[in-house]
Amino acid sequence: MVKKREQGVDAKATKHTDLTKVQEADFNYATLNQIFFEKLGGFRGTRKLVIGGIEVTKQVSMYISNSGKSRSSDVTISWVGSDGIAQTRSNGGSRFAGNRRNDEKRNWGLPE
Repeated sequence: MVKKREQGVDAKATKHTDLTKVQEADFNYATLNQIFFEKLGGFRGTRKLVIGGIEVTKQVSMYISNSGKSRSSDVTISWVGSDGIAQTRSNGGSRFAGNRRNDEKRNWGLPE
């Protein structure tokens, strides 16, 4: 069973080897996120790739739960399409973004 799972991962990893062949019509969150992960691995911050001749930006922000035991990310992928219209796709945000631990105004959740 492990071999089947490994074969599936290998098939996905080779799916987007040539970024010039990816069509703008195929741009969606899942596809672009997979391409960034295949090419750059996991990261925090902002990175850019040229995909199908279009510069695409991915921004990853990490948030921590109030207890500090859990983490989640807010991911935004954006580009300006060939029609000149700015496009943005998101994972929906982090469930911890509004926590006091992530809020400078509330002293990062530290006791006073």
